[in-house]
Amino acid sequence: MVKGKGAGTRKKIRNTMIIIGLIGTIALIIWIKTDPNAKEKLGNILFGFTVMAIFGALIWRKSKKGLIKSTKQRQADFDYDDDYGNDGIDDHDD
Repeated sequence: MVKGKGAGTRKKIRNTMIIIGLIGTIALIIWIKTDPNAKEKLGNILFGFTVMAIFGALIWRKSKKGLIKSTKQRQADFDYDDDYGNDGIDDHDD
């Protein structure tokens, strides 16, 4: 049976992520054992990442629902042209 080209790449990425995770875990354990203030610093770092993740998720969710328009959508709204040749700009002299 012949494997697809993507199978080898996914396996390499998975193995790389496992190695990075193991190295990170070992480094974290060494840091906590050697630095007396490591737990407090780690708590501050995790709190900051949590706040950023929550705001990022909210922004991503709003953009998925269409509440935040892309640049192309805003430009399309600005440049619309209706069936009568009106381009959305009020040219009347009042």
